[in-house]
Amino acid sequence: MIHERVIGCSTTLEENNTYYTDIGQILRRLLIFEEYTIKSIRLREFEALSNTLGIEKTLELIKESPLKIIADPTTFAQTGQAAILDKRIRSGVLPLGSYSLSVLSVPDKRDYISGCFSESTSRINAHKNKVKKLKLEIAKKIIHPDIEISTESLKQTHLDLNSQSPTLNYLIERNLKSLHNITPSHGEIKTSITQIDNEDFRIETNIGRSTGLDMQNEHKLVEKAVLELAGLNKVLSEMNHFEAMSGFKESDIEALQSKLSFLLKKLNPKAQEERFTRVIEILDLPDFSDLEYGCTIDVDKFIEARNSADCREFREWLRKSENLSEKEIRDAVNGLRAKISNFTTSKTGRSLRFIATTAVGQVPAVGTLASTCIGAIDSFILDKIFKKKSFSTFIGKTYPNLFKDY
Repeated sequence: MIHERVIGCSTTLEENNTYYTDIGQILRRLLIFEEYTIKSIRLREFEALSNTLGIEKTLELIKESPLKIIADPTTFAQTGQAAILDKRIRSGVLPLGSYSLSVLSVPDKRDYISGCFSESTSRINAHKNKVKKLKLEIAKKIIHPDIEISTESLKQTHLDLNSQSPTLNYLIERNLKSLHNITPSHGEIKTSITQIDNEDFRIETNIGRSTGLDMQNEHKLVEKAVLELAGLNKVLSEMNHFEAMSGFKESDIEALQSKLSFLLKKLNPKAQEERFTRVIEILDLPDFSDLEYGCTIDVDKFIEARNSADCREFREWLRKSENLSEKEIRDAVNGLRAKISNFTTSKTGRSLRFIATTAVGQVPAVGTLASTCIGAIDSFILDKIFKKKSFSTFIGKTYPNLFKDY
C-alpha cells in the first residue's frame, strides 16, 4: 500500500557547499514504514551513516532493512536561451519571458555512480576491505527509475502551464519574498501564459510594474518557479511509479496544496493521527496516552490486533473518516457493517467522490476530470485515495479490548 512506503531525500546541500545527512530521519523512516527509498545525493548518506554508526553496523543496516537507493542525477532545465542546442539552432533562441523545459541527465550513469562512490567512501574512516563490502551492499540496493517518471512530469507541467496554473503564481510570489524580500499581496501577481509550440511557452507577468524588477530578474524569477513546478510534478510522478508517499519539504507541501489542496490533505501522514484522535473522542474510547495515568494494555493482544486484516481495513477507513459525520462514525461502530462496506457507493461515498472531483475540477491547474488538463499524475492520486474498502468492527470491539481496565 502507498501509505506503507516512503520515498524522499535525507541529505541536503548546505549554503557553504557541504552536505548534511539527517541520520535520525533515515532511521525513523526505516522503523515506521515498510520500505524507504532514498533519493540519494551522491551517496553521501552512507558516508554519514558509516562515520556515525560505524561501518559494520551500517553494513548490517543496509543488508537487513527494506531500503532502496536512487542515485540518479536526472533533472529539468530551462533551455529556451541555450543557443547551442539543436532545437534552438533550428527554431531560434527564445527572448526573455519565454521558456522551454527539457529533461537533462548524464550520458553514462555507471560512470556517474562510480564517481559518487569515490567521493563518498573516500571520507569513511575504515579499512579498505570493509569499504569495498559497503560499496557492494550499496550497489545491490541501487535501483534505476524509469525515464517515464521525468517525461510524465514534463507532460504534466505543460498541462499545468496550459491551464494557467495558480501554483505558478504561488511559486513566483514565494520566490519574490525569498530572493528579493518583496511580499506581494495575495493575488497581486498576474500571469498570462501562451503556448508557442509543444515545448515552448511565453509567460507575461505584471512583476515589473508591481515590484520594479527589471526584465532580466523577472525572467530568472519566473524560470525558477517553472522549474519548481516541474519538480513538484516529479515528486507526484515518483509517488505514482513507486507506490510510495513522498517525504515532502514544508515548502513543497505549501506549493502542492496550492495545486492539489484537497488531495494532498489526504496524503499528509500526520493527518492520520488526527483522524484517529477524532474517532476515539467521538466514541469515548481510551487512548494510548492514558497509559501515563495508570491505564494498562494487553501487549499480546496489541501485537495480534496490529497485524490483523481488520486493523488494515480500519486504517483504510480511517483515512476517509474526516468526511464522515459523528453520527455516521457511531453508526459504523454500532454494527452497520454492510453500510460501511458499501461506503463508496452510498450517498455519503458518492458525495465524497463528488467533492473530490469537483474540488479538483475547480483548480485551474488541473481542470475537470473529463478534460485533457488532468494528467496521469493527478489521476493517480484520486485512484489511490478512493479505492473501495470495507470497514470492519476493529474500532468498536478489538481496539477497546486492548485496554485491560476498560
